[in-house]
Amino acid sequence: MIFDALWGLERKQRALARDTNAKINAGIGNIPKERLDELYKASANYVAFIEVVRQRALSDRLRSKAWRLNVPVPPENQWETGGDHNPAKLAYMTPAMQTDLRRAIRQEQRERREMWTMVMKDLVVPIGGILISVLSLMIAWAALHIKH
Repeated sequence: MIFDALWGLERKQRALARDTNAKINAGIGNIPKERLDELYKASANYVAFIEVVRQRALSDRLRSKAWRLNVPVPPENQWETGGDHNPAKLAYMTPAMQTDLRRAIRQEQRERREMWTMVMKDLVVPIGGILISVLSLMIAWAALHIKH
């Protein structure tokens, strides 16, 4: 779900940059220099805004994953806002914050996996052994009664 949205934003970003460059290159001789600069700046701002939206979606995804695992998330007032090309002032995590949060999420997942491994090893395996022993004794007892 979220990856479809992220891939869609990346495709839109690449297509916009490609189309804008093609249109500008096709009309370079006919368009005044000031207008070309405006077009490049508008295109760059829109591509940068799409990147901000993509970063916000990634940050929200990481935050929800961290909340499910009870991993502390940096407060939103420490997130970046993206500068001038972010008219909506969407805040998103810096790459360093994302890396640290991913590391903490992986550590928590590893600890949970180790806990379940310990439970399986220390609890389920002995109980399974006891059940097999009891079943073996019941089969032996039943075999003795059938012969006599």
